[in-house]
Amino acid sequence: MRKSRLLVLLLSAIVISLLVLSMAACEEEEATTTTSATPAEPIKIGMMLDLQGFLAWTGTDNQKGMELALEQVNYEVAGREIDFIVEDCASDAATTMDKFRKLVDTDQVDILAGPVGGAGGAAISPAIEEAQIPKVELAPSEEVTIAQREWTFAPHGSGAMYGFAVADYAYNDLGYRTAVGMASDFEAGHQFFGGFVTSFKALGGQVLDEIYYPPGTTDFLPFFASLKEADCFAPWWPGADGLSGFPQYAESGLTMPIIQPEDGGLTASREALKQIGEPAVGCIAGTLYTYLMDTPGNPEFVAAFEAKYGAKPGVFAGAGYATMQYILAVLESTNGDVTPEVLQTAMHEVRVDTVCGEVYFPNEENNIAVGRIAMLKVSEDLEPAVVKIIKVNETHDAQWTPILSLVE
Repeated sequence: MRKSRLLVLLLSAIVISLLVLSMAACEEEEATTTTSATPAEPIKIGMMLDLQGFLAWTGTDNQKGMELALEQVNYEVAGREIDFIVEDCASDAATTMDKFRKLVDTDQVDILAGPVGGAGGAAISPAIEEAQIPKVELAPSEEVTIAQREWTFAPHGSGAMYGFAVADYAYNDLGYRTAVGMASDFEAGHQFFGGFVTSFKALGGQVLDEIYYPPGTTDFLPFFASLKEADCFAPWWPGADGLSGFPQYAESGLTMPIIQPEDGGLTASREALKQIGEPAVGCIAGTLYTYLMDTPGNPEFVAAFEAKYGAKPGVFAGAGYATMQYILAVLESTNGDVTPEVLQTAMHEVRVDTVCGEVYFPNEENNIAVGRIAMLKVSEDLEPAVVKIIKVNETHDAQWTPILSLVE
């Protein structure tokens, strides 16, 4: 009788143990199922664009290009949805800071991009480093924005690269030995035109006139009246400045060939060339992007853009699309991990083909990609034909002065 009772107790203990193990396994399976079924939070990309003010044309095109890139992946990357948050910096430094604080403190974005305006970019650069959130530049960037920055990335290179490349083309390919030129008197003007002046002189050329005019100038005839005669005229006219500058240059009677340190968003755009007309014929300019570039995926992008917007993409639409291609490639490489340090490493290490060319960062000391400058020449049909691609690398000396060199 005693043995039977012990046997019953032993069997009961075994049954209870099995039940406990079974319940634990069910709970673990249920927890796993619940966890796997719970979607990850959307990845938040904060965009600072100049949609009003004198740079509004850049922000509008940037947004079109980026949104098209996101539509093509259904606003999803690495299995996670993308929350694309756009703020208007209105071409103003103080407004840019306000929008930055909103995106970081309120929206708590994972990645930032923009603005194009150098003043706004410079205003928020120290705060970017303090917040330790990766920020991507939307255009060739000023040194004041990208120099000695660990969290700001320039996939389109620096503004100084453009002046360097165009000066090399003017001196070595076209044989120009003297130049005169002008630029709008703000940071980008000093980068593009200033870079041309420094590089042209370093090659052995002479710059006989260097004019910086007030932003918003519409009457260039007084400046033309005082220009010395040279082998070429090198203006940096951004946006509406060029719409006035080109026809007034022709009106002035000057015949020096025009070579632009950077196209100002005009020479690479079919729509802008139509507005300028004959005065743009023969102009040569350096640019980040044109719809005629022979880069992977560019014909498909141009067709999709034209189908959606009824026009061929301009420089900033192409730059916006390429910037988003870079950001998406970074997020794919991290499998959607948006830990700041993980993103920071991936942004420097990723190599990706974009419609603007391959983006890669060759230098450990900075986050400045190799610049890919397309040299354009405007045909009689007002088409911006690509005549050469020049690649430039940027390193720095101990005082962080840029050292530029051609990449073969």
